[in-house]
Amino acid sequence: MGALRAEPARASAWIGRSAGAVWRLYDIQLTVYAALLLGIGLVMAYTNSISGGDSALETGSTFTRGLLWAALAIVAFAASTAFDYRWLRTFAWPLYGLNIALLALTLVIGDGVGGGTSVRPW
Repeated sequence: MGALRAEPARASAWIGRSAGAVWRLYDIQLTVYAALLLGIGLVMAYTNSISGGDSALETGSTFTRGLLWAALAIVAFAASTAFDYRWLRTFAWPLYGLNIALLALTLVIGDGVGGGTSVRPW
């Protein structure tokens, strides 16, 4: 196992890249799969909205809420694909420990949801 090193990100490393170099690093397969999932989800929301005989573009319908969430998801997707995630490797073990601690905390303070109760092994 290697040593953890935190290196500062150099703005010149990504500012000086040409558009072609950035496009070659872009994962088009991930984008296609995300677009397919988005399309399937919107088709399902559309069919659920029109099954009651109402307009799909009616305020508060499942389809309009799906469109709103799709727009927010596209913005989040664009921001996350532009983000260089490789520097997060330096925080891998602390983040892993934090996740394990939060899972243990859920077991300790969790009580139940909707009338269901937790079965505690101790």
